[in-house]
Amino acid sequence: MKILTIKLILILIFVNCAVSYAQYSEYFRFTDVRGTIVYDCAMRSVINEDAKVMKRNSVRSVSVTEESGAIQNKMSFNKEGRVTNFSSYEYNEGEEISYEIQWSEDSKIKKIFYKEFGKTAMSFVYDFYYKESLLDYISVDFGLGLSENYIFAYGENIGEISIEKISYKDNYKDTVYMEQLFNYNNNGRLVNVKETKFGTTLDSVYYEGNITGINTSHFRKKKYEINDNRIVKETTIYPSKQLSAKVYTYETVIPDIISTVNYFYKDNGLIDYITTEHGEISLNSFYNYEYYDK
Repeated sequence: MKILTIKLILILIFVNCAVSYAQYSEYFRFTDVRGTIVYDCAMRSVINEDAKVMKRNSVRSVSVTEESGAIQNKMSFNKEGRVTNFSSYEYNEGEEISYEIQWSEDSKIKKIFYKEFGKTAMSFVYDFYYKESLLDYISVDFGLGLSENYIFAYGENIGEISIEKISYKDNYKDTVYMEQLFNYNNNGRLVNVKETKFGTTLDSVYYEGNITGINTSHFRKKKYEINDNRIVKETTIYPSKQLSAKVYTYETVIPDIISTVNYFYKDNGLIDYITTEHGEISLNSFYNYEYYDK
């Protein structure tokens, strides 16, 4: 009975927080640098198709609403189909979390302004620097004299240039405190990321038919079912072995928490609505579009 109660509580928590829907809005969240780069490497064809669909349909903005009409997310796009602003109201006690993205003329990210409103009230600025068209490093200013650089190193991989390493530098201490290595298979596709100190695998990526999976250590497993470079199903699993609670003198093991998002599209390629399922709980979210004048 205790297990069922704990599982129900966790399901309700996940329903309230929802999930970070991958389609449209996963590739610029540099508050998680490694996670964003891993997603970019594994899902580049989906990201590019997003931009093509948005540009073809002259989408100016999208708001994602619950069945009640409450807004979950808002996104704005430039005329090239790239996200210029993303605001979420799913976390942070319902207060806004926003990303403002500035792009160069050749569709490279130049700067990201990240801001949390409400009690947390924090803001960061990410500046992107390039060398010979490749991302050289990202500098993030946390305020109060604290800043970091995320420095990228590259190597040739099946005739293409790919990220080999990210180095994390604390600018205040002028030291590199962490490095992560990116490893690829014989087809040139990312298969894992390892930290250099102990060789621990931080992320593993697999490809099976139209399935792409990204497993983040023991924390989270993501599985994307993709048709024609569009995500049709997204499954998130939080493994049970990380979720355990000691109750009095015995340990309660909590089952895996599984969330599934099914995407439904209009004939023009835009998302019409999604259905999010947590066990027996199912919720719909609707996508509402505004367009540039043609």
